[in-house]
Amino acid sequence: MIIAGTVLSLVLSGTPLAQSTQASGSAQSVSCTDWRNCRQQALEAATRGDYEVFHDLAWRAVQAGPPRDPDLMYQLARAQCLSGRPHDALVMLRRLAELGVVTDASTHDDFRTTRELPGWADVEALIERARSAGGPPPAAPTPTPSPVNAAANESRATPAPGAAGAKSLSPAPAAVSRVKPAQVEETLRFSADRFEPGGFAHDVVSGRFLFGDVRGRKLMVVAEGGSYTVDMVRADSAGFHNVMAIEIDARRGDLWVASAIKDGGAGAVHKLQLLSGRPLKTFAVPTELEPVKLTDLAVNGAGAVFVLESLRGQVLVLRPGGTSLEPFGRIDALGTVSLTAVGDENVIYVAHREGISRIDSRNKVATPLTSRKGIELGRFERLRWHRRTLVGIQSAEDGSRRVVSLELNASGKGVTSATVIDAAVPDTAEATFVALWGDSLSYLTVSNTSRPEFIVRRIPLQ
Repeated sequence: MIIAGTVLSLVLSGTPLAQSTQASGSAQSVSCTDWRNCRQQALEAATRGDYEVFHDLAWRAVQAGPPRDPDLMYQLARAQCLSGRPHDALVMLRRLAELGVVTDASTHDDFRTTRELPGWADVEALIERARSAGGPPPAAPTPTPSPVNAAANESRATPAPGAAGAKSLSPAPAAVSRVKPAQVEETLRFSADRFEPGGFAHDVVSGRFLFGDVRGRKLMVVAEGGSYTVDMVRADSAGFHNVMAIEIDARRGDLWVASAIKDGGAGAVHKLQLLSGRPLKTFAVPTELEPVKLTDLAVNGAGAVFVLESLRGQVLVLRPGGTSLEPFGRIDALGTVSLTAVGDENVIYVAHREGISRIDSRNKVATPLTSRKGIELGRFERLRWHRRTLVGIQSAEDGSRRVVSLELNASGKGVTSATVIDAAVPDTAEATFVALWGDSLSYLTVSNTSRPEFIVRRIPLQ
């Protein structure tokens, strides 16, 4: 079955979601009560040619609706293309084709600009392959997911076994015990030429968002509600290599930056005054530990600074009042990408390809976290600590991403449950960055348009 460009209007649901966003390219605000209402409003916006509102509402419908619903995914692809995001539409159409769903993107005029992209031929071949196999129709709409077993949610979006051309969906990033979508709010959107993100943070006191720029070897600032960047500090004054990660020590008013030669070499940790960006001190990685590839940085409540080095899976620490970086522990696992520190304790958690490991100051031995059956701990791209939980971005084999919260047991050595709080983190070519302050988590994504837009979305944590 081919998904048509127009979808019949649905009866509005009474399920309260009470979510709203500010339309990024429109003066009017958009709001909807549940995913069916979002989809209906999206279609109405498309009819009147208000494509930015169409995009925002279509994205909201995907975020709040049934996981991997082909109708909602196709509508979002249309909205992405019509609102000037043809590459995002290409990614979504590829995902649909890989699920075995046939679309009319090869002929529909709404996808004209997407068909002009270099990667279109590969996607079109996937669509034709699904068509030849007798691709399955889109899954029937289902109610907004409630806190139930994730396996039940997956079954709703999977074609019936034995159907012609039926293909199982890729597994969710985690076989979680529940899906409990939180209200997601877009808080910032801006454009910047030649900007490659190297971490970001939010200074609650000044209301500024801080961004590391890998290529530019600098830090940039965007004010809350702003849409343009201002350079805060550059390599010529701070001595940065490529900026790889940043973190705020709110207790002491310090800003910490990890910089290194991007593909491996020298590295350093820089201490700056948060308010002004004035460089205070640089702590170079000892030469005997080089070459290094610094990928993440965390500060605990006592002021200890931990740095993840991914070439050898090392964790380095700068102790409070210390004068040099020293080894803290080592992870014997592939693909170390992120770490987080626990409160005032010298305990850290490190995310890697196979799962999550814990290191404490007593034995400095990395111990893999245990988990209840059905909870997958691999593929976390970013990880942060929040009130006895670990929360972060987790990816799946099909390229989709989710924000997942992991609840730990009393010892902090095992995961007792996992909850998806945002099931539709937008696609981006690179791993996304997260920042945590108070009871909110924000993540940074990139809209892959001809002039990329950088978008920060905020999620309240329970």
